[in-house]
Amino acid sequence: MLRYEGLYEVSDRGQVRSLDRIAAHNRAHSGTQVRRGKVLTPTPVDKSGHLKVVLYDSNGVKRRRYVHHLVLEAFAGLCPPGQECLHGVGGPGDNRWPEAIRWGTRRENMLDRHRDGAFTQAKLTPEAVLACRARRVKGEAYAVIAADYDVSWRAVQDAVSGRRWSHV
Repeated sequence: MLRYEGLYEVSDRGQVRSLDRIAAHNRAHSGTQVRRGKVLTPTPVDKSGHLKVVLYDSNGVKRRRYVHHLVLEAFAGLCPPGQECLHGVGGPGDNRWPEAIRWGTRRENMLDRHRDGAFTQAKLTPEAVLACRARRVKGEAYAVIAADYDVSWRAVQDAVSGRRWSHV
């Protein structure tokens, strides 16, 4: 939150609060006024459920920021190269640190999403993908394997080749 030092604070419970500040009145009134800080109300981002807040930097530039990024940056440091935010079983709306969010790899994130049931449309599971790969190594046809899992031969081919399910 380096860009917002002295303007906002973040709690390890996932709340973002503006700090008290002195602001100039509008053109009709001269002088200044004290604006009390307040807890910002995050808004969900589309259907993903991730929460964002609007922050203004010291130059007055408006920017929307993910709450989970703000919390992690404040308590765990900047995002390491090649990593992203991983949410726990509470889902993308749960931004408590360290219980619900942490930095991790894309692979860990995908495994977590399968474990937590976030991929509800997937017919294959990570275990099934590994079994498909093992059966294919033994020479079984894609169509035979696909029939056992009630998926298309293409789905099995994509899983075995790593085109899909590369994180497993």
